[in-house]
Amino acid sequence: MTNFKYLLYSSFAFLILSSCGYQVLDKSKLSDLSISSIEATGNKKINFLIKNKIRNFLSDKSSQNIVALSIESSSKRSVKEKNIKNEITKYQINIYTKIQVNFINKNKIKTFNLSQNGDYNVSDEQSKNISNRNNLERILVDRITDQFFNKLILITNDL
Repeated sequence: MTNFKYLLYSSFAFLILSSCGYQVLDKSKLSDLSISSIEATGNKKINFLIKNKIRNFLSDKSSQNIVALSIESSSKRSVKEKNIKNEITKYQINIYTKIQVNFINKNKIKTFNLSQNGDYNVSDEQSKNISNRNNLERILVDRITDQFFNKLILITNDL
């Protein structure tokens, strides 16, 4: 009798779990996208970095799926830490982007609001501070574009 219950429970669990609707994301569908235009407003440096990364990743010109992108970005730098002498020791940078994707052939528009933040240490040398800030901005833009590509993969798999 216990073998029958075990068999019944295991077959019931198998039936429930085998049809859970899990679908593997197909990253190759991103290579089927072609960019017709990219419009950018806001922070020019961040927009430049985002546009370059997107163009490098979505560079297929012979694709049937054409998208138009609109990027709006902003950056905010604020003081994160001060020492006992009231000198700034760390800055925090917040980057906010709004990317609108217009699938021209399918008449669909999707909007993504993405943000990342990070902090960098202040040095005695101004050139080191600029270098730290630029490196952090590049890292944050890489994270934002990775988030964008992951969301774009989800949408293109649903189309």
